[in-house]
Amino acid sequence: MSIKPNCGPASVAKIVNLPVGEVESLFRETFELAPNWRGRSTIFECVCILTSFASASEVDGRGSVAGFVRNHTTKTGTYFIRVGDHFMAIKNGLIYDNHFDGADPDTCKWKRKRVSHAFKINLH
Repeated sequence: MSIKPNCGPASVAKIVNLPVGEVESLFRETFELAPNWRGRSTIFECVCILTSFASASEVDGRGSVAGFVRNHTTKTGTYFIRVGDHFMAIKNGLIYDNHFDGADPDTCKWKRKRVSHAFKINLH
């Protein structure tokens, strides 16, 4: 079984507490994507969808995923991050994406990846 390249919609879905399919439909409608679109997205598209549900403020902290969680997040906070061409949600100190559903940032396979973009999310 292959994993769809839908880390953006999967991470957004986790943040806004909606099914991934519903969030993918929002991407298709908002950005006029083809019905067979498989989920590949940009930081602009993800943040645009997120801001329909929440405020998103950019966080200055960078470094590895594990270091970012340790140094720049709160235990009850929600964050949306980009590492390379991959997007992840951080909720309550755990990692969520299309591979993980609540992974420990110190042991997940992305722990050493460098955070290039980070947003603190506050749901409306």
